[in-house]
Amino acid sequence: MEKLDFKKTYKDYYSAKQTSELLAFQPIPYLMISGKGEPGGSEFQQATEALFPLAYGIKKICKLQGKDFGVPALEGLWWTESNKPAAEVPRSEWHWKLMIRMPDFADKEMLKTALAEVMKKKKNPLLNNVSFETLHEEKCVQILHIGAYSQEQPTIDLMYDFMKKQNLKHNGLHHEIYLSDPRKTKPELLKTIIRQPVK
Repeated sequence: MEKLDFKKTYKDYYSAKQTSELLAFQPIPYLMISGKGEPGGSEFQQATEALFPLAYGIKKICKLQGKDFGVPALEGLWWTESNKPAAEVPRSEWHWKLMIRMPDFADKEMLKTALAEVMKKKKNPLLNNVSFETLHEEKCVQILHIGAYSQEQPTIDLMYDFMKKQNLKHNGLHHEIYLSDPRKTKPELLKTIIRQPVK
């Protein structure tokens, strides 16, 4: 049975340079869960612990149907309800939507089936908050950040400078793809794709 490797199949999506570049993406399905609070906080952790078991549950269902895939990296959309830059807003006031990309052959019915199975083993109250949604960001500017999450601002500034020079405006939420596992990688070596939908 062939196993879908997202990084190999969707190289443009899972790779970036340390200089800003402009790309375009088609509609993409994800598992998603929304919340509020600092990155790595208790709700954030609980949300992550709801997402991954369901992603693996869908993987199991697909495998039984003869279509396997490797569960890809965690992603996040970030925003605040303030007019100030995010860096000037307390992290406790940050809003996020955590996501895991799904293959095109997965669907909402698989999430329902996976949810019923996962809930037999796990008592995470956020499991019911996970949804199966499609996101279409279309045109995006992206850049690769290497280093701690808390040190992203200079990289974001580079991306914004590029957008200004290209006369591009925000057209969606700040998007991050966490290529590294923070449990196994030193903070200074973490790799994160930072992506901004534009128009």
